Amino acid sequence: MARIEKNKLTKEMIEKALACKDADELMKLAESEGCEMTADEAERMSRSWPTSSWTTRR
Repeated sequence: MARIEKNKLTKEMIEKALACKDADELMKLAESEGCEMTADEAERMSRSWPTSSWTTRR
């Protein structure tokens, strides 16, 4: 599996990641895309995302 390269993320990939409800779901998504992600990375990423109320105010 390959590491996730931030500069190669597409808008669609980011939207899918933001739709994940928790770190486990994010790790499954990464795996299905052929990417490698540790539990710590997934947990840190999922905690840093904006809440749904923030994204609906745009």
